[in-house]
Amino acid sequence: MTDQYSLCLDALKTQLRTLTAFFPAVTGMAAGWQVSENDLTPMEGSDHFVVLRPGAFSQTRRSDMLENEWHTLATLYMRYAEYDNLWPLYRAFRSAVLELPDTKPIRTNGIWYQAMAAQGEPGYIVDAKTGAYLNLVAQTLDVTIKQRVKIR
Repeated sequence: MTDQYSLCLDALKTQLRTLTAFFPAVTGMAAGWQVSENDLTPMEGSDHFVVLRPGAFSQTRRSDMLENEWHTLATLYMRYAEYDNLWPLYRAFRSAVLELPDTKPIRTNGIWYQAMAAQGEPGYIVDAKTGAYLNLVAQTLDVTIKQRVKIR
């Protein structure tokens, strides 16, 4: 059986990786390597990252159609050098991500709807051992993808 969630997750990764202003190629790494499912990616260098995790889901069967509502938790990370320009830079990054469903919608694998929402505010990342700030801010978005799949 086809893993429908993985198809949607791969489409979301591809969509996010189109933001090459934030996810450029760097020496030894292809463009978009900063969008992954690996929690350690933000420690690799660079300035912008998105770490993806599976969230809630629901399925509804209607005759020969299966309707899936997939939620993916997308944590946006941004490294900053100076506090003074942190928030304008972060807002630009988050805005570019939030505009994707309108500017570059996913229309593959039966996907017909996409939305993004945040339940909490962005926060600073602190080293658990030392209590020191790591010059990173993060915010988790809930990405909703609705998909229709024909059942045989």
